[in-house]
Amino acid sequence: MNYCWDAGNCRLRYAWSGEFLNEGDISRSNGNRQAGIKGEKFWDGSGDELSYTIKVDDPKVKPDFKGYRLIDGQPEFSYFMGDLEVTEFITSTPDGIVNQLKIANANAPVKIYAKSNISSNVGERDGDYIVVNPKQATELKLTISAK
Repeated sequence: MNYCWDAGNCRLRYAWSGEFLNEGDISRSNGNRQAGIKGEKFWDGSGDELSYTIKVDDPKVKPDFKGYRLIDGQPEFSYFMGDLEVTEFITSTPDGIVNQLKIANANAPVKIYAKSNISSNVGERDGDYIVVNPKQATELKLTISAK
């Protein structure tokens, strides 16, 4: 299982199974080219550029990427969405990927973008979102099925 996480928008861009990347001549590009994937995409968030992982009521609030750290060789991404401090740690299973989110400073329900084949261990579905209360937001898991 592979995934592409977008640090500019602080969200999962897509996930796929099988081979990794077709780098082609990307090493000679000016940074505007994207490597193609070799495997089979099972989740695609491209085209939803303004659908951040966390939705807040103020459309002027944008995610602010703070960096990442490695845990057993896997990145844990950190960012702010307004006052919310968010970390995302993505791991794979034979059936897909699991996005473990921790959201600090929530004082109201939090809406998490979870279109199509994404399920959550807590909260309630509301269209393309999972809504969790502040206590649930401190630690939750989103599962994206590859099947």
